[in-house]
Amino acid sequence: MAIRLRMISAVLVVTLLTAVVAPALMPRRSEAFIDLLITVGAVIAGGKVAGGLVEGAVDKAEDAARGIMQEAATQINKLIQQLETTYGNALNTTLDSLDSFTGQQLAKVATLFDQINQALMEDVAVIQQAVIDLLKEVNQMIQQTLSRLEDLIVVGVRGATFVIDKTTYNAAFLVAVVLLAIGLIVFTKLLWSGKVPKGWVRVVALSFMAFYILLFSALMVPQTRVYAITMVGQGDKLNEIGPGARIFTVTPAKVTKGAQVDVTLIGANYDAGGEPKVFFQGQEITPQAWSDTHIVVRLTASQTNVDGAQSISVKTADGKSSSPAILTFAAPPPPAQVVSWRLLPTGRAYEYKQFGPVTATCVSPRFVPVFFGKEIMVDSGWELATDDAHRGSVDTSLAGDVPNPPLGFSESNVKRTGSGNVQRVITYLPSAGAASKTGIKVDGVCSGQSFSGKIEFSADYRVWGRKLVQKDGTAVSGGPCTARGISRCATYPGDKLAMFRDGRPDSYTLMVTVRTGAGQTVNKTMVFTPGTPGQRLTVDDVAIWMENSELWVHGPGGFRLPPNLILPIAPLPIKPLPIFR
Repeated sequence: MAIRLRMISAVLVVTLLTAVVAPALMPRRSEAFIDLLITVGAVIAGGKVAGGLVEGAVDKAEDAARGIMQEAATQINKLIQQLETTYGNALNTTLDSLDSFTGQQLAKVATLFDQINQALMEDVAVIQQAVIDLLKEVNQMIQQTLSRLEDLIVVGVRGATFVIDKTTYNAAFLVAVVLLAIGLIVFTKLLWSGKVPKGWVRVVALSFMAFYILLFSALMVPQTRVYAITMVGQGDKLNEIGPGARIFTVTPAKVTKGAQVDVTLIGANYDAGGEPKVFFQGQEITPQAWSDTHIVVRLTASQTNVDGAQSISVKTADGKSSSPAILTFAAPPPPAQVVSWRLLPTGRAYEYKQFGPVTATCVSPRFVPVFFGKEIMVDSGWELATDDAHRGSVDTSLAGDVPNPPLGFSESNVKRTGSGNVQRVITYLPSAGAASKTGIKVDGVCSGQSFSGKIEFSADYRVWGRKLVQKDGTAVSGGPCTARGISRCATYPGDKLAMFRDGRPDSYTLMVTVRTGAGQTVNKTMVFTPGTPGQRLTVDDVAIWMENSELWVHGPGGFRLPPNLILPIAPLPIKPLPIFR
């Protein structure tokens, strides 16, 4: 009897120890966020803007940095998907209610998103190294955060939302299975041995056995297990931000005076059953796009023609206004300038040469027909110039078939004496199957009309040949061009490109003199190949490139439009929990 009681006591001790020790396994919520009340939805919103801006700026980066930017865009999208999966039903959860590691990581990621958005929203021509360093940091931070988010489960219990660790969730299942198995073995042995005490002790023992089996059987049910985990302090209750619109970040925060700009307000509780309004300098502005976590509003050049710090606020459909956020306006920086430029096209152009003349003759005595034939060929490496610019002429009084129009050859100095008939046929060589022709063949016959008469015929035939060679075209110069935002600086004249095959050179050599906004003058040369993406000549914060025959310049000043990713983030339903994750 004493042994059996000790066994039951051991089981109870294990159970109690599990309840006492297990709380230490769950990361506790962070106490670091006293003034920081950013929500999970705001982190997602900032990530959507950052991911779109990074993807749109990849072509502005040097080759070595493109891989980093593409990886950052991929990692940002992964984080957004994981956040929506984990917290899809609790997007207004504030970061200060998360466990310490997750809250701190997401706060750092949100800060990096804001820095990336501020840097890339400005219409920069060149991706600076500081932005690349930010993207490297965000890649590392997201990888650490993803590994943590994958270990969390968000569930609703008793009208509240809790986050629990998958390890704790699974450990509770395993502990329940082990303890239930031990209890069943012990209780079965006691019952079959027939040594269960009589009287009230028997009633207490059987009641304990039933309660024990019921308790640990219930812990194998997901919802009951979650309830038990939260009851013993193993789940962090997620706090949602209070009612009313909140503005967390404004992108861009600094605006060039007098420039049209689309401003993105990232926050929470913008959706109060209808479209929110934005107020700037007392003017009501209708959003370009909006959701519960972000608003895009367009400020015109006249609205931004102000100085210093100006407030901007949101008023939701239920009439409640947010606290104002600050936009700072400053005079535009001195513009950079392309002082002068020179474009020299180089490419494959045709060189032309005349071959011949070759004389075809025929003398026919009396009724005897005499046949003749001549081939007039271009040299090896050349082809017949069968283009409109080399249209020849033929004697139309002669009978016979000739190409119409006669391209690439000419018939001249036609002489015919005596009475009789002359026929000649002109065909291209090779006659069929070749993409280009290399000459012509003149076949004919002449015959006199009487015993005493004869006919003499002769004609000269010339052909024009062509071959492709590398040639420089005509150099064209010009300037100046102001480098503020994106603008077309010049277009190479189309009539000067006709010399090249298909009217398109293989490359343009650009020689350019640039004066930066800081007043520094720089001379640079670069060869551009039409149709090759990503070729850019950079001078400080100025970028110059060719699009077909057009010269484009991009200097500091102005802002990019935010990416078209402003979509409502709808709360996701709580999915049924599996027995084991």
